[in-house]
Amino acid sequence: MKDVLDVLREPEIWELFDGIKEKFGLRIFGKGFMYRIIPDSMIFDVENISDKQKLEGIKGKETFVPYDKGDKERKSLVFRNPFI
Repeated sequence: MKDVLDVLREPEIWELFDGIKEKFGLRIFGKGFMYRIIPDSMIFDVENISDKQKLEGIKGKETFVPYDKGDKERKSLVFRNPFI
């Protein structure tokens, strides 16, 4: 597997894993498995999000936004996370 992944670019890895999830189901890799590394060029600057974008969505190349899901008891954790 490592030999296969080593020759692929990140978007190609996304496509590979998306295909596997489509064929075998969303939980094929386990619950909460993260498999995407998003380059900074694709992350939207949420400090500058407009009300219209909040309602209608973000268009363009920068469509990923940082978020923190919370804990296992589904409690919202509100704090500044230095990793996102």
